[in-house]
Amino acid sequence: MRQRVSVSEQGIEFHFFYAKGSTIELHITARHGTTVDDAIETYFNGISEYDSEHRRFVTMTAMRTLFWNWIEPDRVLYVITCIKAGE
Repeated sequence: MRQRVSVSEQGIEFHFFYAKGSTIELHITARHGTTVDDAIETYFNGISEYDSEHRRFVTMTAMRTLFWNWIEPDRVLYVITCIKAGE
């Protein structure tokens, strides 16, 4: 299982995976130049919908799109990725 880090904000625990082969750089940063703060801000300020085709949630703002899923509904989630608008 890939290494991950968790951050709690406003009662939600966010899990972020490290980039493959790294124990320092997160996937979202290595692949898309986004940060933990970017992802959390997008989650709380964006508009969310469920993508049933890919079985994940998508939350969008004008700046970023966050792809995520629940580990424990309404309490713990994992971030699949967070990309900048236009990517």
